[in-house]
Amino acid sequence: MLGEKVHGKELLKPFDPFIRKTQFEMHGKTADSYDIIHHFIKRLLADKVYPDLYHDNKLHFFTHWAADADSSTGCYNLECKGFVMVDWHILTPGSIVSPVSIYDGPQYYITLSIKKDTKSENWFLYREDLGEPKLIGYWPKSLFKTLTDKATAVSWGGMVIYNSNDAGPPLGSGHHAIELEGKAAYFKNLEIFYSDGQSHDLIDGAQEGFDDKEECYTISKLVDSSKFGRHDGHLFYFGGPGCYNLDCEVFVMVNWDVLTPGSVVNPSPFTMVNSAQSGHWFLYREDLGEAKLIGYWPKSQFKSLADKATAISWGGMVIYDKNDISPPMGSGHFAGELKKEQHI
Repeated sequence: MLGEKVHGKELLKPFDPFIRKTQFEMHGKTADSYDIIHHFIKRLLADKVYPDLYHDNKLHFFTHWAADADSSTGCYNLECKGFVMVDWHILTPGSIVSPVSIYDGPQYYITLSIKKDTKSENWFLYREDLGEPKLIGYWPKSLFKTLTDKATAVSWGGMVIYNSNDAGPPLGSGHHAIELEGKAAYFKNLEIFYSDGQSHDLIDGAQEGFDDKEECYTISKLVDSSKFGRHDGHLFYFGGPGCYNLDCEVFVMVNWDVLTPGSVVNPSPFTMVNSAQSGHWFLYREDLGEAKLIGYWPKSQFKSLADKATAISWGGMVIYDKNDISPPMGSGHFAGELKKEQHI
């Protein structure tokens, strides 16, 4: 999103996902600029879950700035001299965001904007969902080089970071963008501000979406909601449940709403079927009234199984170190106890 004297505004909906230590999830906005030597300068504000920084799994409002790609300058929140607080009662960088939206339940939002002050040339951060714009604080112009004049791009979105060997954490509400209102996280009323101080709607088709892990997280198209009879300005939805057992790119998910490998669930009846047409091995869930396809293992992953299975086995298994106490299996009770079954 390019423009002269670009500033940004958005309405974002916070969720409170579960994140393990060494992972974080965030959604927010950046304002970027490049000078003639491609010296990267960035300001970032968003909501984030970051156990290593905050020592909890709560959603926090945060700011971050850097003038040299984090090599020697910049910090989160107020951990170094940079962002200057003006009103501590509105919203403090690092503070917990509460209440948060509930999936298919009560929804909450916060509206933020960044504007360059024409007199001081500092970059002001406002909260705009309290009846009138309230100044939270500002980034002094002395922190930056090219941003002393303008931002050449504004971006909105979400991001997760995790170790390659871990299961990816959820993003947004933990549900995909396709679920839309009340279920997926969103940015609404997206605007940019020019040097005249006036806000301008985004231009349809002038923005480009980016998603580098589509099997785990998704983003909808940016649309003008007025074309659908709504009054939410330009908006998009985003999020996802994370990358569970799918990082090795062997099992291919088809229907995320049926059951996701790696998710917590009680036992359910399944079937595996080899497709005569494709040769893939399809996995179905069978306790929802009719068989629901979860996903499949491509035939390219196997040798002998590319044709047929020569044996089938059912059962349970526990794995533990020989010096440890063995863990329970199943319900933790012996098979002879039996019990009436109930569907989940």
